[in-house]
Amino acid sequence: MLSKKRTPLEFLVAIVQNCGTPIRKTDLYFRIQTSFTVFNRVVTTAQNLGLIEEVSKRYKITQKGAEFLQAWTKLQSFLSVGVSKGGI
Repeated sequence: MLSKKRTPLEFLVAIVQNCGTPIRKTDLYFRIQTSFTVFNRVVTTAQNLGLIEEVSKRYKITQKGAEFLQAWTKLQSFLSVGVSKGGI
């Protein structure tokens, strides 16, 4: 069975979501299930954007990351309404 190819944004969202409770990098990597190269690139991006931070060798979500997830949820909700009304 072929799986849908995920976009960088989907990886970013998955990483931020999984940092809701502090998590070790190895555990986060296994939850995300991608190549180590892609994983490192997206984790670095999430840190540079201030969405997650590393504390005591564990990654955790920041306030900005929580706000990002709220905005992402609203966007998904907004887009699903458009699709159900015959859009896209």
